Amino acid sequence: MKTYPHNLVRKVVEGRLKLNINPILLGDIVRVKVDFREGSNTRTQFYVGTLHAKNGSGRNSTRTIRSEFGGGIETERTFYFNAKLIEYDLV
Repeated sequence: MKTYPHNLVRKVVEGRLKLNINPILLGDIVRVKVDFREGSNTRTQFYVGTLHAKNGSGRNSTRTIRSEFGGGIETERTFYFNAKLIEYDLV
């Protein structure tokens, strides 16, 4: 049986997908833990907000989190859902 390149790519991508994540729905309040690597140091930053949008599917899917500060100031940040250095938790 001949193996086609797109089948090989699919196998590699499926092996890297995060499968043990709790289902997160739009409107849920989530805490995102992001690890930053700066040279040999690693630091952790948390971002808490409401899940505003889901885009894409598979390895390239993204999640947009909207956080509100006092005085009506809002920020949005988009994260790749399957990035190794990002973890999602429901608050």
